[in-house]
Amino acid sequence: MNKKVIIVGLGIGTLYDTVLRTSKKYTFDIITVDVDETKNPTYTSIEKCILDHPKFDLAIICTPNYLHEAHAKLLSPISGIVLVEKPGMGSLDIWNKIFRINNNVFMIKNNMFRKNIKLIRKYIDDNANSITGIDIRWLNVDRIPNPGSWFTNKKLAFSGVSSDLLPHLLSLYYSIAGDGNINISTLITAQNYSLDTISDTAYGTINKDGVYNVDDYCKLDLGGLGGTIPYTLEACWKDEKLKKSKIEIRIHGAESDIIYKLDLCPEEAYLKMVESFLRGNYSFLDEHHYIDCWIHTCLDQIREKI
Repeated sequence: MNKKVIIVGLGIGTLYDTVLRTSKKYTFDIITVDVDETKNPTYTSIEKCILDHPKFDLAIICTPNYLHEAHAKLLSPISGIVLVEKPGMGSLDIWNKIFRINNNVFMIKNNMFRKNIKLIRKYIDDNANSITGIDIRWLNVDRIPNPGSWFTNKKLAFSGVSSDLLPHLLSLYYSIAGDGNINISTLITAQNYSLDTISDTAYGTINKDGVYNVDDYCKLDLGGLGGTIPYTLEACWKDEKLKKSKIEIRIHGAESDIIYKLDLCPEEAYLKMVESFLRGNYSFLDEHHYIDCWIHTCLDQIREKI
């Protein structure tokens, strides 16, 4: 089955370009857009692209956060499904306004489509009475994304690690808890580094003349009310005290802990997510809109307190 796709932004967008070509369910006709000609995009602007290609089955927006709204406005009317990289838009209100244009805009939540998520959820359901708490962590030794770029500029990125990694943890929480809990009982955010104290990064390059005014550490507690299991979500871009990065779900039991090590999201999860949205029925799409609104509600609460 042929599907026409537009990918806007060839940073993480290059991963989608590669992954979609491995699909056995669909044949994808991929058009790419990026303002940087050195990345060899098909077009350097969306406006030029849609003059030649007025209709798409799928649009994937992988541009800097502050551009998501404008790009979704352009692509929603001409695409069957529009997938927007986390953290979506700058607020829940903006997200809902964009969604209501054609009811077809959804946040990318690739971690929800990992193979082992159902296994983890079953273990939690089967052992709920003996579980004392669950930690979902994404802690990096040295992975600040392009320090001094838009990633670390609050005006352009909305916030730091809480806009970048926390949405992944929130979607994982929803996947295994099956609950859109917006009760944030504890919230800690911090900016532990600055351009003066960053000498290197494993993710991109450093612009010493840029801006770094965002949180690079965050921690929040969810749940724990009415006998429910308490969850702790924790993320950081950089912690030099760590021996190695930790991407994991840790389930605390009465006698011992169970640890599921996740590592970076596998490519097969990205493909499964895209294919699921393309064939998604009303109930699937309705649930994902609910999850998107819940994540935006959490992020709104966090940004108000930062």
